[in-house]
Amino acid sequence: MAIDIELSIVLPTLNEAENLQRLIPEIYFLLVDQVDGIEFIIADDGSTDDTFEIVQELLSQGIPILLHSRKTEVNSLPSSIREGIKLAQGNLVAWLDADGSMRAKVLLQLLEKWRAGSNGSERLVLASRFLVGGGSKGKNVVGPTTLFQAHSNLRNSEDYAFAVFLSLFLNKFLWFAMGRFCTDATSGFAISTRSLLNKYEFAGEYGDYFPRLIYEMFHDGVHIEEIPYVVETRKHGVSKTGTSPYGILCSGIPYLKFIKSLFAKKLHA
Repeated sequence: MAIDIELSIVLPTLNEAENLQRLIPEIYFLLVDQVDGIEFIIADDGSTDDTFEIVQELLSQGIPILLHSRKTEVNSLPSSIREGIKLAQGNLVAWLDADGSMRAKVLLQLLEKWRAGSNGSERLVLASRFLVGGGSKGKNVVGPTTLFQAHSNLRNSEDYAFAVFLSLFLNKFLWFAMGRFCTDATSGFAISTRSLLNKYEFAGEYGDYFPRLIYEMFHDGVHIEEIPYVVETRKHGVSKTGTSPYGILCSGIPYLKFIKSLFAKKLHA
């Protein structure tokens, strides 16, 4: 028997006003008739742009939004997502980047994939750039994205080619270290039940929370499912991953620490 779905969408933000102005209505009007209820939770890490004003404007249009301003001196992506999930009212929760690189149509596909599965099993469905049909940063053809293509796609965007290449590199190592059960261990674009997600702490320093989360889930018996998607280039603003090769490299250190811990476990098993 089909279950009623009330969907909470968590958006971690830091100065993403221009992207929110486009992304939230795009998601809302695409999904509002697909679920029994929908809400947006913006977990904000101290934005200094027009985020508050944009939220007020969207609220005036009848879009249900909760703006959660995190009271902390330390910005934290995993903590933002975790706090957003804690505030969620829906029985199903999705989260994604607010920079416009993860599109509404893919969120609908995640919802459809989750809905098509067994209601009796604990599952997480994530969007993968590395399945057939997926791709990185502005790709417009099916098939693997070459480094040359990725560089070409990024030239006129606010994203950094080095960050994309580092992500590709890390995912190759994670694929082997984690046991080959997930093609995109750094996705950060997923959907699952609130009851399941509330069992986990979302531990990590930045994006490394995601491979840690799905690895723990997998070993708890949670079924991890994937759909392909093409991640687009950032629409507005600057990536928090880093704005220099040094900053981007530093952002990769937590992932390397996690990979090292996995290999250490295997050596002592």
